Amino acid sequence: MPLYPNPGSVASTLTEPASTTTGIGIKVSGDAVNRYQVGADGKTQWGDGTNPLDVNLYRYAATGLATDSTLKLNTAGTLLLGSAGDTSIARASAGVANFSNPATPHSATWAVDGNALVGTTTALGDNGAGEIQLATASTVPTTNPTGGTLLYCSASGHAVQRNSAGQVSVLGGSLATTTSTTTIANSAALTSLQSFTIPGNDPIAASVYRMIGYGVYSVTGTPTLTFALYWGGIAGTILASVPAVTATSGITSAPFYYEAMVCFQSTTACTAVVVLDIDSSAVTDAVSRFVGTPTAATSGLTTTSNQALTMGFTWSAASASNTISLLGGSVYLER
Repeated sequence: MPLYPNPGSVASTLTEPASTTTGIGIKVSGDAVNRYQVGADGKTQWGDGTNPLDVNLYRYAATGLATDSTLKLNTAGTLLLGSAGDTSIARASAGVANFSNPATPHSATWAVDGNALVGTTTALGDNGAGEIQLATASTVPTTNPTGGTLLYCSASGHAVQRNSAGQVSVLGGSLATTTSTTTIANSAALTSLQSFTIPGNDPIAASVYRMIGYGVYSVTGTPTLTFALYWGGIAGTILASVPAVTATSGITSAPFYYEAMVCFQSTTACTAVVVLDIDSSAVTDAVSRFVGTPTAATSGLTTTSNQALTMGFTWSAASASNTISLLGGSVYLER
């Protein structure tokens, strides 16, 4: 129906009995429902004339405007924020948004009050705040960025960096620390002295794992001590070892320290070395160093499932007086 201004006024005012009623509705002849509709509460809605109204714009709170629909800025449309329009969100290219200060390029700051999610729209389930959460990369990059570096999450949950030179490195650190004492006594069987489970798909080319351990040992007679590093536990593949070391007769609570390094050349092949420092005198604290001879890369390793990186130990003779105790140690991911 035609609307006419009230006498003496500039604009027309429609008064409705309730905020839920429709103030203005427009349709095309033959339409089943309005194509455009304004409610008494100011909510504006649009539709196609056949289906229920499906696009809206409304006041949700004081100084706040909202929509339950999709807002599209065509072509090079830019959304300006702030009274001075000093912050903008614009389409940079297909699937890429640009957040910037139009007046001073490259000076904008992106602030997130909470967690920033990358590669997912669902929080990763922890109870932290102020985090950058990287979901597992759906496609691991195999080409290099043209400049700078990129960061992604590997299948095993590690942050991985790849730079423009093609160098791939895992952001590592301590993976595990020994929290209890392990003692091997009165046994001549190969036994696990220290072990850590490497998650499946964790090793990549250039991954480096380092295991250190230390403790004390005591003997009667002159038994030998053998240290060997295994992939897949003591029943798995031997990676490196120190030749049997003959103990000094009657030594008590003498210290030892070992360090093992495993360097992956591919996801299934690695080289390794074990270095052992062991006291040969409880009186002078003299130390002997032994280095296991490195060999060519061990290939055919299973890395797609969890595998134990284990330092195995063997006494040459079983005796209750032949004891060795691992008092501490750690496993590190170097790259």
